[in-house]
Amino acid sequence: MALSEVLWQSHQDLAIATLNHPFVQGIGDGSLDQAKFAYYVGQDAFF
Repeated sequence: MALSEVLWQSHQDLAIATLNHPFVQGIGDGSLDQAKFAYYVGQDAFF
């Protein structure tokens, strides 16, 4: 089994929690507040 498969299986709970997080869901369905997204993009650019 490839390392990537082992890691995905070992940490599937974290992957699912991340995909189900309201911020990620809001980006996906377009409901995320624009100010929150702008802050996120600003922080991403800063770091």
